[in-house]
Amino acid sequence: KNLKNISEIKLNFELKEIEGKETKDKIVGYGIGEEGRDIFCTKNGDVISYSVERQGRIQKMVFDETSIPKFNGRFKVEVALSENFPEWDDDNNEVVGIETTIDEISVITMILTKNGEIYLYKHFTEVWENSVEGDDISVEAIGKIEGGILSYKVSQDEEMMVIATGLNTLMVMKKDFDFTLDHIQTIELSDHVKDHAENTGIVPQISWREDGEYFTVNYIDGYIQRIDTKTKMTNYKINVFTRSGDLESIAENPTEGGIHRSSKVTYRPDGRLIASSEYDENQEKNNIIFFEKNGLQHYNFELLKGKKVNVKQLQWNIDNEVLMVIVENEEKTSVQLWYRENYHWYKKLEHLMEDRISFATWDKETALKLHTVQENGQYNIFEYVWEVDSMEHLDKTNPMVIGVIDNQTLKLTPMKYVTTPPPMATCEIQTEAAIQQIAFAPSGKTFFVQLINGDVLSYGIDVVQAPPEFGLPPTLKKKVSLPLGRHLTALSDDTFVLVETHCEFKDEILLYNVNTEKLQRLTIDTLRLPVYGLAYRASDNLLFVQGQSGALWQATPGKPFERHTLDFGSPCPIMRASVFNLDHVVIGRSTQGLLYVNDQVITPECVSFNLHKEYLLWTNYQHQLRIIPSIQGLAELSKLAKAKVDETYDETCRAVERGGQLITVSPDGMEVLLQMPRGNLERIYPKLLALRSIVFDLKEANYGEALAKVRKFKIDFDFLYDYNPTLLENNVKTIIDQAESLSHINIFLSSVSNTNSILSKYKVFNERNATNVDYPDKVNKIMSMFRDVLLELNHPRYITSLLTTYVRMDPPQYADALSHIRTLDRDAANRAINYLKYLVDIRKLYRIALGMHDFSLVLMIAQMSQMDPKEYLPFISQLQKEPKPLAYFHIHSYLEEFNVALSHIATYDALDSIFIDEVLPVISEHALYDDAIKFFGQNQSVVSFDDGSHSIHDVLYLSYGRYLMNGRDLRLAGYSFLECNDLDLALNAFATSGSYSETVALVVRMKLSPSDSRSTFETLLSTLNNKFDFLTAARVLDEQLNRHEEAIEKLCTQHQWNAALLIAAKNNRRDLLTVDIKDNLKTETEEIMDQLDEESSKFEKYIKRLVALREEKVRAYYEQLEAEGNDLDDTLSETDSIFSQTSTYSGVSMMSTLSFASSIRQNQQTRNKKKREKLKKGSPFEEENLIKRLYSLLPRLPRQKLVHNFLEHLLFFQLHSLGNSLQQKLDSFIALVRKHKTLLETEFYTLGSMNNKGGDVPEPLKVNPENIDPLIEGFDYRFPLFSHASTE
Repeated sequence: KNLKNISEIKLNFELKEIEGKETKDKIVGYGIGEEGRDIFCTKNGDVISYSVERQGRIQKMVFDETSIPKFNGRFKVEVALSENFPEWDDDNNEVVGIETTIDEISVITMILTKNGEIYLYKHFTEVWENSVEGDDISVEAIGKIEGGILSYKVSQDEEMMVIATGLNTLMVMKKDFDFTLDHIQTIELSDHVKDHAENTGIVPQISWREDGEYFTVNYIDGYIQRIDTKTKMTNYKINVFTRSGDLESIAENPTEGGIHRSSKVTYRPDGRLIASSEYDENQEKNNIIFFEKNGLQHYNFELLKGKKVNVKQLQWNIDNEVLMVIVENEEKTSVQLWYRENYHWYKKLEHLMEDRISFATWDKETALKLHTVQENGQYNIFEYVWEVDSMEHLDKTNPMVIGVIDNQTLKLTPMKYVTTPPPMATCEIQTEAAIQQIAFAPSGKTFFVQLINGDVLSYGIDVVQAPPEFGLPPTLKKKVSLPLGRHLTALSDDTFVLVETHCEFKDEILLYNVNTEKLQRLTIDTLRLPVYGLAYRASDNLLFVQGQSGALWQATPGKPFERHTLDFGSPCPIMRASVFNLDHVVIGRSTQGLLYVNDQVITPECVSFNLHKEYLLWTNYQHQLRIIPSIQGLAELSKLAKAKVDETYDETCRAVERGGQLITVSPDGMEVLLQMPRGNLERIYPKLLALRSIVFDLKEANYGEALAKVRKFKIDFDFLYDYNPTLLENNVKTIIDQAESLSHINIFLSSVSNTNSILSKYKVFNERNATNVDYPDKVNKIMSMFRDVLLELNHPRYITSLLTTYVRMDPPQYADALSHIRTLDRDAANRAINYLKYLVDIRKLYRIALGMHDFSLVLMIAQMSQMDPKEYLPFISQLQKEPKPLAYFHIHSYLEEFNVALSHIATYDALDSIFIDEVLPVISEHALYDDAIKFFGQNQSVVSFDDGSHSIHDVLYLSYGRYLMNGRDLRLAGYSFLECNDLDLALNAFATSGSYSETVALVVRMKLSPSDSRSTFETLLSTLNNKFDFLTAARVLDEQLNRHEEAIEKLCTQHQWNAALLIAAKNNRRDLLTVDIKDNLKTETEEIMDQLDEESSKFEKYIKRLVALREEKVRAYYEQLEAEGNDLDDTLSETDSIFSQTSTYSGVSMMSTLSFASSIRQNQQTRNKKKREKLKKGSPFEEENLIKRLYSLLPRLPRQKLVHNFLEHLLFFQLHSLGNSLQQKLDSFIALVRKHKTLLETEFYTLGSMNNKGGDVPEPLKVNPENIDPLIEGFDYRFPLFSHASTE
């Protein structure tokens, strides 16, 4: 980066002659007053203010210049100390310096003099009522330093001050806000200090560190006698002291003779270095030297060769970057600005002064602002900015040449081809004078260089030359002499403009054509302040001029300027002009980091920016590189720039190293160059620019380049397909032909997935407005397309790609891949397998090859694996010796493909010899009976099993039955045993399973004895009882065991009165009819009446609690309204919905409810559910649980049908009184329910889920209870005959 002078103001003090002396008075102090007002002090004690007068009022120096018809700078002598104080000695006294402080009502200037007097000058910014002229200022003498003041320095925190006195001492004192001095610490200096100051005018130099903890002093410590020349050398000593005045370190002295150290010193604000100067007469060069706080010397650089020069002043600017060096010699006085980076010191800029400098200082508020006052009274204000000088034409021929200024050397590097960090460079140009500024033409073929003497050099460069020449070094085409200016801007290969500075804010724009040597001077009548920036847009041949307020003017070069319709909101020292789609724009970055495009703020935190052909790039304070498409126009750019960055994936944002700044961007490529704070360069390829380049390659059918870039820049390979599927589908053969390497194709095939990368990652490139997040069959489709083309090409070099298409299928086609390998010769097959093992586990390939029954392929794969030969060689050898069906059975059993193994062994001729020992264990262990029955179910071959001879068919079914008997399916086991004619096992299975019909049939078929039959049916009865199949159990008792009383009892317990009546009638048992059944009916009727009484009683109890609860809620709601002073009438209509959400339950406050809900949410889910369902008085869920309980007690239709069944049989047995009572109880219960139907069906609110995670308390949940009528209506259970009941 180079230091550009963007603003220069020239003013002239009218300094008076000093009475009795030939010289004029001169400025020796400077301070900042209130807004728009600067304070100066002359050597003779005159306090002068300077301000800008706007329509009669004092205003700020930066404002909207377009609204000012006329303005002038005004100098005013506020006070003259020589006139106000009679003790002032004009001959011997002079001002040493001033310090200004601003408070709420005044600007206070402290003036220190050579004789030791300290004066306070106050200028009141707020004047009280009835004041007269002169009341706004005051001046007073507040004290005197004994011995006089040689020099002084106030710390930057304005708390401490160090004064070098005429008593050869340093006074370190605290300075409070009332400007009283106390806590003085005295430090003894050399006895030569005062004499040296009187003889040479050289006084001790003092400089503070920024934090005020340390200060350094450079003073004379005596003289050194040189042996060789018999002359005396002044010995200057640099000491570092703490804030309290304690000595911290002493700078090391020169180790060689002939080195003259100067009296100048400056402390870098951050405290890292202390700068001074020296002259080495042995090597005849002037050096700037540096010390650390501990006194060690480091980082020196050569200032000037030749004769000794006077380094009048050294000073760092406030951000530690630029070192100002004021150099005086017999011929000139210059202000040099030096900058260090990558261990190299650059002289970035130099100002030649018309006269000697009486005072110079960096601005205390603006880092790159410099004030200088010359002895002739000329006051200069320079303002600078760091800017990168590079080629800016937006096409692919741009070699991204960067120009770096270093005194008389211009370092050029084509960053498109090499990343050479300064101070190194591809090419260096030496000029006859110091370089001030450079400018590249829009074509990139020419650049201009202006020297400090005003000469402008025109150089030509061949931008199309490839490495290693790069078109460098450039060719000098022409040299012209012009006034020295700033804002050098190239308009074409032969035309440029620059701004010449004149006094009183008058700038002229010089337009020069090097071919015609025509110079045209342009002015802007409405621009009243210095030109702040220039930018040229070649597309429409417009030159833009910016004023100090951000206002813009435009003109075709050579024609009058006119105001631009849009302005920057604040001054932008860096500006560019370009075109975004059809929008003609001017881009600027302010010193506060605002990035403007026309009058819109794109981002408030821009550190640096640059332009690409289709994008606007900038870095921000979050250490991110933002890349926003500009090709869509300004409106879309502004929208995208302000959108929130996607934290998961956003290709418009990239993290960069802390402090990284944009240097240059390839206008039509992918390269972005960043410079880090250490000075090193980093070339990066942001994914967005890489994606754009890939899209361009896809559209131009450069698939080889696209594949290489996707791989190089780690782009998702899915992008090649997802950007435009049709494009890829139609060019598969082209992709294969253009691929630089087979690995590119293989990586692409092995990386694609069914995900749509356009929607998941690269949304900026969704040009087709795709909506499918996934392509379910994308991978299979791509593999099939590539496989078809590769098979058609049928070339051995594509074998790895072909194999990839098989293994990437879903499901993978491993067997097909290995089948293809079998067609190759051994060397090619070995290479193919070696490749395939990186895609598939080698042991998996081994197993698949085994399943293909190709032992040579199996051996080849096994040899490439890490398998122990002892593991696979005996196994394969044994298989090769066995008959194929048996070998295949062993292979697929090893692979655990047991159904396939059974299919192979079923064809084995000697199956009977191995069935029991090998096949049946496999079937039993893995329960393969379905497949086994399919393969062996009809095989009648005889085998030895269970100490007998059986057919394979019988053995298989017997094994199957035993398998089923193990708690799986007992009934099916019985049928399996029947299949192998084992009737005993079948009977046991049926009886154990509870199969009544099958058990009875087998008992008859087997002609069992009565005792065996009874035993079997007892087993069956036990099973049915365990299964709660009481109806079937009653049949067994009645029909098989003739235990009729037990049968009737089981039926009565199940209310099966009709079945019980049939058994009694069938067996002609009147006693069972009149006693057992009737007594059971009475007992069961009484039980059901008791149940109805209990349920009715509970129902009434819950109803009473529900009524009371809802009354409490209403009462609590009204009390809350009264307490809050709300209007009841306005909220009465919302009572039903509100009180359930805001009121309490049973006097429990809402806070208690919140606390309860908050605490129970912390419990486990199961415990929460139990608490919620628990009916507890005062619970927030009480109303909900009451409703649930009441609905559970309703006499629903199933209960009514049960009562109807009882009434029917009570009528049969003429038990009228009992039937009448039962019917009345149910009538009463149903009437009670109907009475409270409205209460039950009223909607209410309860708390939501107790596991709610969205807040501290579950949200209220509205509940609409179920309609009762469908639950209790629709069935007539009553018998009218019970209305006139008789007594038994």
